[in-house]
Amino acid sequence: MTMSTRSGAAFSTPGFLGDDPYPAYRDARSRCPVVHDPVLNAYAVTRYEDVAEVLADPATYSSLLAVPMYPDNSPAVREALGTEVLDDPGLYMVVADPPDHRALKGHGTALISRERVESLKPKIVARAVRLVDRFVADGRVELVSAFADRLAYGTLCDLLGLPEEMRERSRGQVDMALCLIDPTARPERKLAGATAVREWYTEIRELVSARAQHPEDDMLSELAGTGQSVQAWAYVQSLLGAGIYTTRHLIAGVVHTLLQPEHRPHWERLIASPAAAPALVEEYLRRDAPHRGLNRLATRDVRLGGVRIEAGSTVLPLVGSANRDEMVFPAPDRFDPGRRNIRMHLALGRGIHACVGARLARMEAVTALEVLSRNLPTARLQADFVPRYVPSPYFRGLERLDLGW
Repeated sequence: MTMSTRSGAAFSTPGFLGDDPYPAYRDARSRCPVVHDPVLNAYAVTRYEDVAEVLADPATYSSLLAVPMYPDNSPAVREALGTEVLDDPGLYMVVADPPDHRALKGHGTALISRERVESLKPKIVARAVRLVDRFVADGRVELVSAFADRLAYGTLCDLLGLPEEMRERSRGQVDMALCLIDPTARPERKLAGATAVREWYTEIRELVSARAQHPEDDMLSELAGTGQSVQAWAYVQSLLGAGIYTTRHLIAGVVHTLLQPEHRPHWERLIASPAAAPALVEEYLRRDAPHRGLNRLATRDVRLGGVRIEAGSTVLPLVGSANRDEMVFPAPDRFDPGRRNIRMHLALGRGIHACVGARLARMEAVTALEVLSRNLPTARLQADFVPRYVPSPYFRGLERLDLGW
């Protein structure tokens, strides 16, 4: 694998999307920490200091291009989406800059308040136990689909107030919505995704209207009751699109790490003391962030990491690389939940775009470890299991996790 020089030869896109991007990241940090990749059409940023600078300066690095929204799709896909979806006036927090972002972030933080998250704890525990009860007698499980995804999605549905009869259908619609913003998705999948998203949009709008008339104790009712119903679609799509995958990958990834032979002592300590779970989750976030990073748009000519970047260029801060920067985290490849600076990682963002659901994601992951270690203490990786990661430009996580006990 070859990496570029600062003159502009390609950063290794296959390495970036591969099962183990960390050698490529390490080489980039040492030789070309800010480098343009023609495949990504972006300047990849790999050192902690530079990534933190990008995240902390929204005036210079706009979030307008954080996620390529629907206009980037073909005319056929846009036609299938329909004008109602394309012209929806809702604002997406992830692509908003100040001053719009300030109001969106404030309202989003209120919707996912500490009190609301804490109130979900009993439901999260109960769901985790129910999920384990379904497969504990089998002696084996594929944990991503049978546990991690179901726990993450079910929790978000509870938070939103999504009715049970909508949940199974909506789960597939979330996947289809994401393919519309994935530059690697096939055209036929994007077309199918547009149809699914249009149906999903109509269902959510109808549900919000119903909650305006008959409110319940959930986010959708609060949106409808506070004059924010126009934001409902943006909040639902953003919350599910971001929250399912990052939390699913976090849960499966930390379990996979702890069950590897070299890390098994941490699993045994977790069994003996569930209070160890938060530090284990935090170090996993640091060592193997489930979110790769989102694009930024340079609003002016700027120098970053010694490289001149012109206004209008796309910049991609790679948080997974920043979190393994040797200048910040000694022995960065080592899994060490006792690190003094463990909370300095950037896995959940920094600055105005720090994840509003971070508290909920941490709670779900900690709960998952507590429940799994208590109920499956002898769990192990299947002998023939080979980790494979989803080839996503946005997320890093296992496609599956095969366990036995």
